[in-house]
Amino acid sequence: MSSPLKSSKSFIEDIITHYVFTGWTGRSILFVESPYFKGVEKTGQVYMTTVEELMPLVLESWQGHGSIRFSINPRYQGINNVWYLERLMWDFDVGEGMNINPRLIINVALQYAARLSTICGVKPIVVFSGGKGAHVIAFLSQDVQSITQDKPQGMLEYIHRSLYMEVTNYLRTLLPGLSVLEDSGANYKVLTKLPYTRHEKTLSETYIVDSDGYYVPPIDAVKYIDEAIEHPAVECTLGTATINLAEYVKELMSIYEEERKKVQEEVEERVKEVVEEQRRAPGTRKNKFAEYLLQNPPNDCKKRLIIVVLAPYLVNEQGMSDEEAIEVLTQWCVKGGGRQNECRTVSRNAVKNARKKQLNPPHNPYSLLYKGWNKAFNFEECKDLIRGMATLLGYTEEKVVRKNY
Repeated sequence: MSSPLKSSKSFIEDIITHYVFTGWTGRSILFVESPYFKGVEKTGQVYMTTVEELMPLVLESWQGHGSIRFSINPRYQGINNVWYLERLMWDFDVGEGMNINPRLIINVALQYAARLSTICGVKPIVVFSGGKGAHVIAFLSQDVQSITQDKPQGMLEYIHRSLYMEVTNYLRTLLPGLSVLEDSGANYKVLTKLPYTRHEKTLSETYIVDSDGYYVPPIDAVKYIDEAIEHPAVECTLGTATINLAEYVKELMSIYEEERKKVQEEVEERVKEVVEEQRRAPGTRKNKFAEYLLQNPPNDCKKRLIIVVLAPYLVNEQGMSDEEAIEVLTQWCVKGGGRQNECRTVSRNAVKNARKKQLNPPHNPYSLLYKGWNKAFNFEECKDLIRGMATLLGYTEEKVVRKNY
């Protein structure tokens, strides 16, 4: 499939330099293959640091073989890591199967960008995804970038989500029309599409739009990107309050550290109690996989591990009451970087389900990767974490029989 974009190769290289690798040592790149070619939805992610590394994938995308996404927001674990907070990105989309003119989504994104510009003094970039969505991107000040340099990923995501939601919730009060799009809104996403490549399903071009919603050609795109970088968010006026983002970030860092320390102490104390209770109950079946998890909450796959391993373990092997198990799991989840309300909801549902169905947890971490648990909960996404724990605990990889799911 030929593409007029090929004549803009030098401009695309400039766009990548200014937009993808801006101020970074590298980024995670995901190439999503078109189902019209190999029928594969996603390929593995690759960490890249230069334009030269990325351009071969751009050429593939121009041929209609797939789309390109790169890491933009922080995440706790894995290759999506970012090293400081540089920008905010909102993803506007609608649910699968909804037939809505993309122009409507673009208009909503433009309204959002205009309001964002008013309250935070930024010049956002609006990108049409080539499918049914649009992205709004705004850069953060150099002070915020410096303060967050090389901080733990859990802290960065906590700060980023807090700042993101603070602005998002206020903007929703100014733009009630967002509710017109039933499943649309400003969604938190880790990856964003690279402009001037192709969408993997529609094969349409992804591109920057101007303030009127019209196509910005590659030759003019760098100007829009540079203007966004030169007008970052320093402070935002949310109603009657004006928030200095650098100071706000410092406050969030302190809160995060205090909460993490408190939760860690509580979880460690509770783990000691659980171990002691187990020691005093000689008939209790031991599960060193579950015990290791309780003492070492991972940054990812927490919800799945609560449902499949920890809730059945605490309820049906340790004999905890529902209330006690829910509290232990909630604090464990929060310690691993989860949000309090979400952690409590997941823990409550998992405990009730484990007791109702009398579920037994796996003792070998590898069992999560085989048919049954893997099919139900897609533990393949967590395979590196699971294999690492199995190796550490001395388990060998062997096929297991799924008994409870």
